[in-house]
Amino acid sequence: MKKITGLSLIFSVFIVGAIVAYYITGLNISSNQTAYAVKATPVTYENIENVLSGNSMIKILPENSAISLKFYNFNTGGRVWEKSYVLRKGLVEEGTATNPDITLSMHSKYFNELTDQNLCSTIKNAKSNNDLGTEMHISYAALLWKYRNVLKYKDCFGL
Repeated sequence: MKKITGLSLIFSVFIVGAIVAYYITGLNISSNQTAYAVKATPVTYENIENVLSGNSMIKILPENSAISLKFYNFNTGGRVWEKSYVLRKGLVEEGTATNPDITLSMHSKYFNELTDQNLCSTIKNAKSNNDLGTEMHISYAALLWKYRNVLKYKDCFGL
């Protein structure tokens, strides 16, 4: 009986030692690894369609979605519209949607902050500074049903 207990103790110590060695070695390897951050691609009027088409929020929009994103400025004292884009599933196109579900009007001063990775946070920032207008062209219930798969991005639509 003592041999089994002694053997069990030796085996347990070996297993615990192996686990501790694994975690210590794993921590050392992790701390020596270089983290590669994915560099954000800044948006310009020349590349906005390509860059924002790869945005995670744009990729999961419903198939029949149409969101209008319009940029304006007050450089001349009154509102001047600069550019307008239509956001669809995996696609951003310059132009005006004929029947959008939502229209987002954002001050163009936020345009220079836009990257392929921060569309949502830029929209939230514009909204918190009262530089974002939101118009719903369908009922709130219809909007929630149609965009139910992207409800985690609800704040990104200015809602």
